[in-house]
Amino acid sequence: MFAEVTTCSDNRSVRCVRQLFCAEREGSRWCRGLLICIGLAAAASCSATETLSSPNVVHSRLLAKNVEMSPASWSPSSEEVVFDSNEPSGVFVVTVESGASRRLASAPTFNLPAWSPSSKAVLVTDFSQPRRVLLLETAGGSSTETLISAPRGSMRTWPESWSPDGTRFIFLDDADLFIFDLAAGEALPGPIARAVGTATWASDGEEILVQRGLEVSRVPSDPGREVTESYGPARLYRSAPNGHVWILPLALHRDRTEDHRLHEVDRSSAHVSEWDFSSKVTGFDVASKSGRVVVAVDGVGIEILDPATGERLRLTTGARDQVPVWSPDETMIAFLRQQVRMGPVDLYVIPAPIVGG
Repeated sequence: MFAEVTTCSDNRSVRCVRQLFCAEREGSRWCRGLLICIGLAAAASCSATETLSSPNVVHSRLLAKNVEMSPASWSPSSEEVVFDSNEPSGVFVVTVESGASRRLASAPTFNLPAWSPSSKAVLVTDFSQPRRVLLLETAGGSSTETLISAPRGSMRTWPESWSPDGTRFIFLDDADLFIFDLAAGEALPGPIARAVGTATWASDGEEILVQRGLEVSRVPSDPGREVTESYGPARLYRSAPNGHVWILPLALHRDRTEDHRLHEVDRSSAHVSEWDFSSKVTGFDVASKSGRVVVAVDGVGIEILDPATGERLRLTTGARDQVPVWSPDETMIAFLRQQVRMGPVDLYVIPAPIVGG
């Protein structure tokens, strides 16, 4: 790691630190570079990232243009990303290292792809009538299997549907939440919760976080057990590997500063920590191993927060960078970028610092 001084477009100088993050993967060593700029000028008129000269370095790289405004989903190997495309329409997989992409499905009604954490299959919802939940095999590129068909026409899955071990997924039929067991080949008796808006698995795979109305609560995956803790009203929420829950509260006050703050609570909903950002938080994700949090802040960019050390690291200064998603190995982050408000959305990837790297 070494420091350098960068001159910005308005001739102000900013002190920057260039750092290489290296890791071993499949017997080979790879490195990615990060230029971290400190000072007001970095946020005002300078880029906080830069590609290093080494051919093994990639940084803040465009993967696909004109994609849907929905989270990208990583392959278990962290080498590929599946996403919805607007033009051309369909579900695509892109290889992060080479940028090469291939189409898994051309149907414009296939949406919200979710890569299984334990296989080469991608879960999608077909929004035609009747709605269907499908598995797309990424290896063959064309094999599909219909798992469920819903004549009521309101069924859907989403990128957070998979259980951590990839053996089950949750889906909504109308506003009823069900679990589908892949080994059994059918939905389990249920529903496990009613009047649900959104849901995601808890990190232990035994419970599910659900949003009903404004309230977020933890419910068991076994419908015979009682509902457990409630965490209050929230706009976004995620489970951490230590069992804690990260919550972005609804902005209920006139000054709307609540949407600037992330709250960490334990299983019993007791307060653990609170993190204030300079503007509205538009999305965040919690790493499944280290528990680090990646946060997209409107008008500011993307930051990494390490709850264990209290450190915060700015990765981008894109005013409309949003929907960040950790790769399973926690070395990269996929995110969406809009150059202009209400404009087209592009898919990017950026390397993340490695714990102990």
